[in-house]
Amino acid sequence: MNAPSIEFMGVVMLWPVTVLTNLLLAVLCAFLCQRLYRTKSPSPATLRNSYWARFFLFMAVATFAGAIKHGFHYYPGALYGCAVLVSSLASGVATTFAQLATIETFVLRKNTRFSLRLVCYLQLAVFMVVGTIADDFLIATVNSAMGLVPVLLASIVAWRFAYAGSGWIATGLLLSFFTGLVYVFQVSIGPWFNHVDIAHIVMMASLVLISYGIDQQPPTHCFLQRNEFAEAN
Repeated sequence: MNAPSIEFMGVVMLWPVTVLTNLLLAVLCAFLCQRLYRTKSPSPATLRNSYWARFFLFMAVATFAGAIKHGFHYYPGALYGCAVLVSSLASGVATTFAQLATIETFVLRKNTRFSLRLVCYLQLAVFMVVGTIADDFLIATVNSAMGLVPVLLASIVAWRFAYAGSGWIATGLLLSFFTGLVYVFQVSIGPWFNHVDIAHIVMMASLVLISYGIDQQPPTHCFLQRNEFAEAN
């Protein structure tokens, strides 16, 4: 099957709808990032929200590079090669910031927090090296799964015992994993709106749910509030 394409001033763009949905994803992520940066919140929510903002920022970079990767697949060269690499590596960085934001959701001992952060940075370092050498987006997909599954589980725990907002974050993450099924089963309406486009739409909904969950989280740690309440009584 020939890939759908459009031509403008001699430049051929493949999969125009995929490019469009990638760009819409990038705009949405940039908007959610700016929205979090502009939200004033007391510590420790400031650090937590800052990590989530950077998650959205690097998702914006990854999806924007993805638009170039899909649209100019048959134009091998420096631009296309950089787009493929940037899309992959930026998604890995976004995963790390989601992990760091989740760590800030909990009240932890200093050594425990340091150890968890160290694990996140080590995973990122290994991914950056392997992802650069192998240059395969499948590696980015595996890295995201390895990083976001713990985030999902931690969000479920936080929702169950303290944060109502973490339930929305967990729902958004579960929805994002649904995109894997869309890819596996090649769910498609047609060549002009294929499984990649559907996955992008699902991802938009997922990110909106995650953003809503972040908004619903209280400005301080619920676990700490519960402990203080118990000690006061």
